[in-house]
Amino acid sequence: MLRHGHAQLIDSTKIIVADVITFHSNILNEATLQNGYEVKSPEAVVDKLAHYLSSLNNSQNNKDAIELLKLNASNYPTSWHVYSSLGKIYTIEKNKQQAINNYKKALGLKPKDKSLQEKIQALQQK
Repeated sequence: MLRHGHAQLIDSTKIIVADVITFHSNILNEATLQNGYEVKSPEAVVDKLAHYLSSLNNSQNNKDAIELLKLNASNYPTSWHVYSSLGKIYTIEKNKQQAINNYKKALGLKPKDKSLQEKIQALQQK
């Protein structure tokens, strides 16, 4: 019985997340039309949503999180945090090369970050 309840919760969560993304997207589209210039999702909102999806611990949610973070990278290409987040999710997905690439992009934007250097070194040693 617990498994069924858990599955229902995950299914409900996926629907809620999809609804939130759609609602948010509609608001941004409306704001863009009203203001005459593109209104983008705040970086932190998209990042938190991506990390939430990743915390649900399944591959499809991680793929959705990656797509959200790619949107963030497109909207905020000079943010080291965007690429660090991508590196983290790619590491979870065991996509070593993409993780390294994104951590290197983050390090290029924040060159003295020891944590990023350590993550790259750890992945390269695997």
